[in-house]
Amino acid sequence: ISPDVFLSRLRSVIQFSTLMVGIIKAPFMALVIGLIASIEGLAVEGSAESSCQLPIGGLAGKPIVTIEGLSPTGTHPLQQAWIAQEAAQCGYCQSGMIMAAASLLASHPHPTDAQIDAEMENICICGTYERVRAAIHQAAGG
Repeated sequence: ISPDVFLSRLRSVIQFSTLMVGIIKAPFMALVIGLIASIEGLAVEGSAESSCQLPIGGLAGKPIVTIEGLSPTGTHPLQQAWIAQEAAQCGYCQSGMIMAAASLLASHPHPTDAQIDAEMENICICGTYERVRAAIHQAAGG
């Protein structure tokens, strides 16, 4: 089955609207079929995981949350903060950024800038890191 057909079936059957295929060059060097619109797009047992480096067999029986599960209506505090702070530019990495931020806030409800910098490993080619940090602080109530 081709990646495009697989992707189309996932979009229509499980209705994940943010699914996309990405061709990632070095250092990842792989064709990635992301479960959301990012390389870093899953929370497994509450911890952010890289979907392109996680064997699917290792997920059996584990709770998995994607951006759709965080809030299908976009009302989660992180999603609202992303909008208010205009954290997204092109949008490709944002689902993964939000999921990583959700994992960060679960372990550090009021993170410092240093904790945000240390925990947010996602790469944003548009460079919206300052707006992402502001959105995380807003979602944390700060």
